[in-house]
Amino acid sequence: MEAYDEAGRAGAEQVPGILAEGRAALTTLDRLLGLDTPAAAPDCFFDPRHGPAAATVRWAPPHGAARTVEVCRADAARLADAEATTGPAHAPPAYDTCHGNGALRLTLRTPGDAAPLLLAFTCDTPRTVEVIAGSGRRGRLRLLRRQGPVGAVLPVPRGTATAAGLALDIRASGPWTATLLATAHTRDLGPSAEGTGPDILTKETRSRLVLLHHQGPGPFRVRRLYRDFRPGPVLAEGTGTARVELGVPGVCLLQVEASGAWRLVDTAA
Repeated sequence: MEAYDEAGRAGAEQVPGILAEGRAALTTLDRLLGLDTPAAAPDCFFDPRHGPAAATVRWAPPHGAARTVEVCRADAARLADAEATTGPAHAPPAYDTCHGNGALRLTLRTPGDAAPLLLAFTCDTPRTVEVIAGSGRRGRLRLLRRQGPVGAVLPVPRGTATAAGLALDIRASGPWTATLLATAHTRDLGPSAEGTGPDILTKETRSRLVLLHHQGPGPFRVRRLYRDFRPGPVLAEGTGTARVELGVPGVCLLQVEASGAWRLVDTAA
């Protein structure tokens, strides 16, 4: 009942996720009371507007851990076609992975040195999610704070993690997955790359111009990262649909921060 009351006060984009939590609570109550009532099919994992789920499939976000999701028939067919073309998707080797639900403080295992790392983080709820790394007042660093759903690859600068592990403070209201990766698992920009949400890409060519295409009403930012994954200069930022030329120093690391769909094109291709 609290979830339904909250849905009445929430914005339109938040309602599906809040109602899903309410339905989950009712399902749990039925089970505890011993009611043998068939559960209604959940909405499609990728977009509730697709309608009820019709299939259960395995899916992994970029750099993330594979999970079982409920999807509509169209998305099930799309994923099957992609697997037939490229083969099954496998998550890259990870130092450690944690699955949680709600707010939690945890420590992920590290390779034991001070090398920079990547954190792949996914959370399916539409509410605000925050990820803080490190420990102590001076050693804490906010890696992420944005409204979900979230599928992000985030830099963990050198020195944030220790031999004892990477301390994380996850502030979320639903299920999430955090996976710690080596920086070798950054995506290759290649001729072009696209995505939705934060990501990190390696540009291997010597061209000094990259084109950014951003879609949607939200803000975007592209910055250069130094070799130790410290944040470098901002190359472009704005809000809404845009096409921007980015001046880059040849071979480099690029960090995309966006909530909408984006595409980067290397002019050397």
